Amino acid sequence: MARQLFLQPHLSPTIEKLERYEFAKIWASTSYHLSLQLALHQAVRIPGIGTFAVVRKRVALSEQDLVIVERPVFRPEKAVVQDHELRYGCKDFPGHQDFEQLPYAEIASENAVSEGTVELYMERTTHLFHACVENGQNVAIIWRDVGMLIVQGKDMKMRFYLHFLERLNGTGKMLQALLEMPEMRDSVISRHDTAASQTSSGRVIVLPWYQLETVPKMPALIDLKGCVKGKGDGLWCEPAPAANLCARDQCRNPRAGFP
Repeated sequence: MARQLFLQPHLSPTIEKLERYEFAKIWASTSYHLSLQLALHQAVRIPGIGTFAVVRKRVALSEQDLVIVERPVFRPEKAVVQDHELRYGCKDFPGHQDFEQLPYAEIASENAVSEGTVELYMERTTHLFHACVENGQNVAIIWRDVGMLIVQGKDMKMRFYLHFLERLNGTGKMLQALLEMPEMRDSVISRHDTAASQTSSGRVIVLPWYQLETVPKMPALIDLKGCVKGKGDGLWCEPAPAANLCARDQCRNPRAGFP
């Protein structure tokens, strides 16, 4: 029955609203569990997309001050890069490691749907991602608790949210050392940044909602104190995430429907 959701071109307004809300909740749970597994140092493979992991690096703040940082990394599947001739740099991904899958059964239980429905939504997102890349469109997959994977032309880049890096490293020396690493200088964004602002054209298809997002390019810059510099010279710091927001409120645009 769940597979028919994407085969019916015309659903009643009530069913369409329910479907969008259900999808928003499921994706919010998916994002949360991805961040949780990474915080527990479990590498996570998302079929058709790639694998996330966390590596530990010894970084020198000074000649006598060494810290060990927790750095998230992403490696796309070889087939994704080869089939679409994408460019992606990943030099220090841990090898010979056990990879976990997202806990589909737990995500399904949290949202009172079947495990097959969760898998169907994931397959749909993966299919749309490949279709957009094949058509030469800018595309971004958003995980609100982790970051966003962006393909612009032939370039693929994973950018991680500052609040996720803080979850891994805290807000002290570890975070400072991580942000100063050359590998992270163009890989950190604020939760307030949009996917479109990370592209030169200011246009991108945002997944999993399959929504065209356009915005004038005005990227925010994050300083080493965790503050964001936007228009003008003012600085503002990210507020702490609200603990009790529902999944619909936490998703970027739960009102955006399916194509």
